[in-house]
Amino acid sequence: MGNDRQMVDPSTRSEITVTVTMLTPEQGGRSRPVVLVDPYRPHLRAHGDETYLGVQFPTEGGRTMTAGEPLSFRVRLLYDLDYSRLQPGVAFDVLEGAKIVGTGVVA
Repeated sequence: MGNDRQMVDPSTRSEITVTVTMLTPEQGGRSRPVVLVDPYRPHLRAHGDETYLGVQFPTEGGRTMTAGEPLSFRVRLLYDLDYSRLQPGVAFDVLEGAKIVGTGVVA
């Protein structure tokens, strides 16, 4: 069976650093900010690619992701997928289901 997916080795690349800006409700984003007290697990999708890549943002004692405010995080790569498209400088969308709720760039 021709599977071209490469497995991520969690011991070598389990996290990446990203800068994320959440969209405002007027831009189609969330109506409420993300408060990082529980794990936040959206998908990232690199621009020019259709693959959804699951990540988990850190719980940071209530840090709030407010629309329009860029914030940097180390996000955990959740699945055994090929995350290689998320290289430094690559722009991506933050998705909840099919809805784009933010944008970002890999640091």
